[in-house]
Amino acid sequence: MHNKMKNKTKITIAITLMLGLILISNLASAGFAVGFPYKISLHRGETYEGSFSLQNVIPPTEDTTVEVVVEEGEQYIQFLDGKTIQIRANETKNIPIRISIPDSADGGDIYKAKITFKPVSGGVQQGETVSLRFSVGKTFDIEVVGPTKGERMAKIASVILFIIVIILIIVLVRIMMRKKK
Repeated sequence: MHNKMKNKTKITIAITLMLGLILISNLASAGFAVGFPYKISLHRGETYEGSFSLQNVIPPTEDTTVEVVVEEGEQYIQFLDGKTIQIRANETKNIPIRISIPDSADGGDIYKAKITFKPVSGGVQQGETVSLRFSVGKTFDIEVVGPTKGERMAKIASVILFIIVIILIIVLVRIMMRKKK
């Protein structure tokens, strides 16, 4: 009798695990996919124009309206077609974006960007008592390439020093020419 209880417990655990895996696999496939590089490198003052690739794979697949929420980096990220996107069932759509780095940026600066794509209509995964919407977040870095602030300051200092040396040489030459007269 003790072995029968162990077997029933093992069967119950196995069934629970299988049901859990099925539920997790359904949740993992519910939503949509977003494609974009994880890191962009730009020079100060440079503008990048590219796009996110947004794919509607919400089962059961249906037309969906997605709202773009820029949680971090709104001062340098612009969505060229607006922040409300209509995407048809099984469609892959390129969402144009512009990223502008300020002229005041220094080489080595890292600008963080965090964007969330939230379905606001359609794309609902429904059960008997629960209705879920799945958002997709995208985080990436924008790296400023080029001279750092210290390197720029060193270059300016060397130019100033060069000008001072030239002025001193001119002053010394004039003083020596006056003494010769």
